[in-house]
Amino acid sequence: MISLLLLSCFAYSQTSNKQSFELTAQLRREKQADYISQFGTVFYQNAMQLHGTSIGFDLGYKYFFGGWFIKPSIGYYKFSVDKITNFRIPARPNDPARYRQIDYRPDSTPFGYSTSKYHYNNIEGRLALGKMFYLDKNLSLTIDLAFTYLTTFSQYYKVGDGYTTANNKSLGYLVDYRIGMQKDFGKLYLTTNLILPLYKKWKQDQVFLENPNDKVETWFGGYGLALTIGKYVR
Repeated sequence: MISLLLLSCFAYSQTSNKQSFELTAQLRREKQADYISQFGTVFYQNAMQLHGTSIGFDLGYKYFFGGWFIKPSIGYYKFSVDKITNFRIPARPNDPARYRQIDYRPDSTPFGYSTSKYHYNNIEGRLALGKMFYLDKNLSLTIDLAFTYLTTFSQYYKVGDGYTTANNKSLGYLVDYRIGMQKDFGKLYLTTNLILPLYKKWKQDQVFLENPNDKVETWFGGYGLALTIGKYVR
């Protein structure tokens, strides 16, 4: 990021207090977690590696100042797990499994059921701080650092005919770095961004008989793309 900031020494300087509204769609493929889990009172543990393709949409307000910008936004984010690599500890033959046990309980026991994919539906709040490097009057390079807070309102697990819960709670947060190109068309503009996930921290899930107050931390491990349509209002 420091090296990119140095580009401002060579970029065309353009400073004005512009303001705009933005509609953004994003698609991300990333490692969601790599941690040790234990299903209830079973005697073994599981080394869990979780990956997923997540999508999101948000509406934001961007304020420009001296070549920099700040952008708060709110929207929807689907936090997905669609690839599970589950190593049992101590190991057994045919590991790893591509599923994890789940407390489904269509009958009286939580044992004997598993899921291979699941997702959390969330309201997201995002705050981004970034820098514009104007290459010419209508074309600019953009970089920003974004913090996203997730509040989940429903959860879906692929088991049986599909298992849905409606637990309203804080899921966690994401930190990512974005680099993109913005093209202006009068009062409208189009921005494409490469998303590089830096860090995430999210809560474990009681449906897997985990402590919902425990958190999972993950550094790096993924990429994404975002497309933004904006309109200047000043």
